[in-house]
Amino acid sequence: MLNRRRFLTGTVLFAGAATLGCSDDETSPTGQPDSTDGDTTDSETTESGDTPQPDVSDPGPKDGSAWFPQSVASGDPRPASVVLWARVKDPKDGARSVPVVLEVSKSEDFAALIPLRAGDAAPVALAAVPAQDHCVKVRVEGLEPGTRYYYRFVIEQEGARYSSRVGRTRTAPALETDIPVRFAWVSCQDMNGRFYNAYKRLLTLDPEPDFIVHLGDYIYETTGDPSFQDAGTPRAVTFTDTAGAIVFNEGTESQYYAARSLSNYREIYQQVRADPVLQAVHERFPFIVTWDDHEFSDDAWQAHATYTDGEKDETDEARRRVASQAWSEYMPVDFPDAPNFVYDPSAPLGQDIRLYRDFAFGKHVSLFLTDLRSYRTDHLIPEDAYPGAVAADQDALAAALGDAPTDLTPLIDIDTFAGGAYKAPLVAMAVTPDKVTGRIGVSWVNSVLEARKADATIDSDADPLPIEELATVNEPQGYTWSNLGKRGESGALGTRYFVIWDRFLAVARARHRISDGATENLLGTAQRDWLKLGITSSDRTWKIWGTPFCLTTHMVDLRSFASLPEAFRQRWAFIAEDWNGAPNDRKALVEAFAETDNVVAIAGDLHSFWASLIFADETAISEAAPRLVEFAGGAITSSTLQNILITYANSDPALKAAGAAALAFAVDSLVVDKDTRPNPGVGYIRANLHGFSVADVDAGVLVVTYHLMDEALNKKNLSDAEVADAFKTQRFKTDAGSRALSMEHEGGVWKRFDPATGQWL
Repeated sequence: MLNRRRFLTGTVLFAGAATLGCSDDETSPTGQPDSTDGDTTDSETTESGDTPQPDVSDPGPKDGSAWFPQSVASGDPRPASVVLWARVKDPKDGARSVPVVLEVSKSEDFAALIPLRAGDAAPVALAAVPAQDHCVKVRVEGLEPGTRYYYRFVIEQEGARYSSRVGRTRTAPALETDIPVRFAWVSCQDMNGRFYNAYKRLLTLDPEPDFIVHLGDYIYETTGDPSFQDAGTPRAVTFTDTAGAIVFNEGTESQYYAARSLSNYREIYQQVRADPVLQAVHERFPFIVTWDDHEFSDDAWQAHATYTDGEKDETDEARRRVASQAWSEYMPVDFPDAPNFVYDPSAPLGQDIRLYRDFAFGKHVSLFLTDLRSYRTDHLIPEDAYPGAVAADQDALAAALGDAPTDLTPLIDIDTFAGGAYKAPLVAMAVTPDKVTGRIGVSWVNSVLEARKADATIDSDADPLPIEELATVNEPQGYTWSNLGKRGESGALGTRYFVIWDRFLAVARARHRISDGATENLLGTAQRDWLKLGITSSDRTWKIWGTPFCLTTHMVDLRSFASLPEAFRQRWAFIAEDWNGAPNDRKALVEAFAETDNVVAIAGDLHSFWASLIFADETAISEAAPRLVEFAGGAITSSTLQNILITYANSDPALKAAGAAALAFAVDSLVVDKDTRPNPGVGYIRANLHGFSVADVDAGVLVVTYHLMDEALNKKNLSDAEVADAFKTQRFKTDAGSRALSMEHEGGVWKRFDPATGQWL
């Protein structure tokens, strides 16, 4: 049985230490953890007087990099503490536990070690055990604020000492300190077939950032999905346990896997963190990390995956748990109210791990990091919804909007209308015939009849004629899922991507009202309350919200494109899987910050760079001031938004026939079109670039610099000289108290964005 009293009473410096990973309770006669026992599920310090104390007069330990295949990392810096991490594995016997000690110093040469137990200079003995994949995490407390520290993990073998590479970290400044803060934020770093050139550039910054915020998609759970990844290259992730993985396209040249077992997820982290550039970034800067979807499964919500887009129930709690466990093992996170956190797979989902937490950096920065996957509701449009089924009827729409929209479709009872004559053709075309029942939209019925008539392989001679308007004057009306853009019985298009915005918004409001808000809740009640209270009550100058995906609206208005088929001449939201897909939830949350100045959101996920003013209601910007400013940064390596849109446009026959790929190439200009103004708050977008973002914050201003690299360079391993030439920058700022957005133009001239005209003035 684990001795938690011993675990909790170990001290580091003045306040003590809590080890967050990897030692056994039982010790061998030598005082070291028993290397034969790999079944521990928790961790603690072992207090052995037999552990040799480093002799700081010797040349120091030898290079032990082979024992530290993922090097070292630090994270979650606070004024008096930081988390230090390493993975320690015997290169000749990977199954055994490895005794290890941690050394911390203010000098890079470790001339003077900081005692890690009050009044006791002896090092604290730890052990890296198989149960935690040999990961060791230590929260070192009692440190000085705003101070740089060096650290290393040391093992002893055959009388010689071997060290990890030296890590460097920095604690947060004291709360009362009037000091500027500089940090970077990053997201979306798919390794498959891509190189971390953006991280190479980040390593050259002068001045350096104090810390790095990672907003998710640290890993990608698939080994070579041909829709967006490269397989069969030296940069491809592979699994040993393929039997435990999810296989796609089995037996074909395009076969690939998605992680499902604990071994699968661990191996992804092992391979990603073996990258020398990523290791160098972790060695130099503390990270503050949250997750998005790919740490578990693409477009996930709670324990639900979406690979089959509704064809199957993809709820997999066991998979969700092992994904969370692996993440917790490899991330240097100081879990809120749980300094001794070790993932417990028996805990109820939603209570098993808490990521959302906040940080303070001097007088001017409060940082709030949120989790948008663990508690969120399902996507508003069900992937398995029958397209002709009712999304919202006229009464529900009128109750929510005041007046019902004027472009509704008649709704007929498919089982009884015209003696049921229209049911048979729909059943014949349905993948799931049982769904063809009850109220169905006439627009869908007629589209199915038209498709049958156009298909020479179908005998449609016995089909009834399309339903005419006069035949439905007494029928109720409403929107069906097909009216929102859904064309298939399963699929991502028309559900999570490419939805008709005005109709989607109307249905969202109707269903939100009927469900008393239950249809939209991306944060969960507890996290939402925590975020609102934290931001509105913070006494720091700037309240910075790290949201994995952005609040910015992202629509294109195609109503004036006469060359497009009529069905495509709409306002389209090209993503409805993020905050755009929860418009009522977003509106209420943004409105909560109406009386709080200097709220800034930093975001990722969208694989593109944006600068925007965020309004509670984007349809009425002239009636209200912006509530906050948002900066959404692009992907380190993952496919750019433009490339993703082109891929979708070419993969769907209807979109391809309509020429959607050409429109995707023009996404930047469509998003900020000065005539149609589909996104009044958006001042800037670059959808075909990679890179990262840096914020410089002080009492009067927050300045953001985007570091931008062309997508064509993403799959090249650039030299240092090539990296220096590959990046350009674009700067923005918001002044304290202004809720305004300015961009630096040629010659260093700053111009302010006017949301009423879409101009920089």
